[in-house]
Amino acid sequence: MCIQMTQKTILDAKLEGREVKDSDWQCACSNACGTGAMVFGDINDKESEISKLKSDKRMYHLLESIGTEPNVIYQTKVRNT
Repeated sequence: MCIQMTQKTILDAKLEGREVKDSDWQCACSNACGTGAMVFGDINDKESEISKLKSDKRMYHLLESIGTEPNVIYQTKVRNT
């Protein structure tokens, strides 16, 4: 997950003497995604966009039925039935 970019974000905030803001988090794939379908952020920050998306009832983890708990989450497609 772009460890170099996330470490740079943390280091820059530390050097500036501040906490990392939700808007600071970036990774190459989410930057390249013009539709906003990919979101990257701090899941522990309750005010972050990714934390709000995680609490949506459409959210699921891949293979969660067998007990995996990856940091990547997906949302089901909205179908107009």
